[in-house]
Amino acid sequence: MRRATLGIGLAAIIALGLAATAQAASTDTTYTIKSTASAGGGTKKAPAPWSGNWTLTAVNKVDPSYRTATPTSWAWSWKGVKVNQKGVPACTVAQVNDAKSVAGCPAGSHIGVGPIPGAMFGVAGLAEGPNTFCGGKTFDLFNGAPGEFTLVIDGPPAQCGNLGFVGAMPVTLATSAGKTTMTWPVPENVQHPQVGVDATLLGGGFVFNNLKGSAKSAAAAKKGKKKKSYLFTSVNCKGPRDFTFTINDDFGTHVLNASAGNCKAPKKK
Repeated sequence: MRRATLGIGLAAIIALGLAATAQAASTDTTYTIKSTASAGGGTKKAPAPWSGNWTLTAVNKVDPSYRTATPTSWAWSWKGVKVNQKGVPACTVAQVNDAKSVAGCPAGSHIGVGPIPGAMFGVAGLAEGPNTFCGGKTFDLFNGAPGEFTLVIDGPPAQCGNLGFVGAMPVTLATSAGKTTMTWPVPENVQHPQVGVDATLLGGGFVFNNLKGSAKSAAAAKKGKKKKSYLFTSVNCKGPRDFTFTINDDFGTHVLNASAGNCKAPKKK
């Protein structure tokens, strides 16, 4: 992935930061998470189509105007929710980065879009700044290569120091114990856009749309028919739909738990 840098006078920020004599404030951060999801519980024989969303907020523990901690990864999962990419159109990380655009992504590959409340950039170790705010960016998510989604950060350059397209990045998929965990390893150029500069995201959000695909079962293949499939399905969810979000930053690992509503048991036939 190309290394995006900010034309916002970071050299001046560094100089100001190095000249600062006050004791540096901590970037230690308080995180909160919210999530909602469709209620269908589903069964192994009849998985329920699923869609959902989450919203993350990050606030400095010392002062909400200060920069928050630099994340190294985000990961999330819902109880009983699996990903099945078979038959769903894909738009890969390489495809988007080569074009520096999502214009060529095939119809049916776009999973959803989510807001980024903002990013902040400043001298490493100085949460209080001077910091530069970057706004106007969004997360766009696409079905990607097998085993991953494609996450794209883009937005108007004028709101972020002339930086528009940040790049496409992989979100890895790992299915275990009846659920798929989606992990975004935050790339180095997002963590540290220049030497001596730390960046942070003030939260974010995703909306996950359940895309339709087509996959042939063994029985259907003999008849030349396609069996309808879905990117996200729910299986064997009873009671609350537990949601887990894990953040790694300079201060360690933070595990956040929330309920995305209650699962609805399938109707008995």
